[in-house]
Amino acid sequence: MSKDIKKINKMQVWKPTYLWYGKVFITIFVLLSILFFVLNIILKPYMRKIKPELTPWLGKTHERSEQNG
Repeated sequence: MSKDIKKINKMQVWKPTYLWYGKVFITIFVLLSILFFVLNIILKPYMRKIKPELTPWLGKTHERSEQNG
């Protein structure tokens, strides 16, 4: 049994470590974040306008009307 495990370990050329997984995760996260913000800037003119009545938490006009009323 232990001979088989030693053979399998010798056959493995490279085995990733937790540090490698962490670096890959952070790299992917950073690249996706950059891609998100770049696409947000590029596609800004094509985003649809949402009425403030539908999303009162996004606009300040709703907050003012609640304070006055």
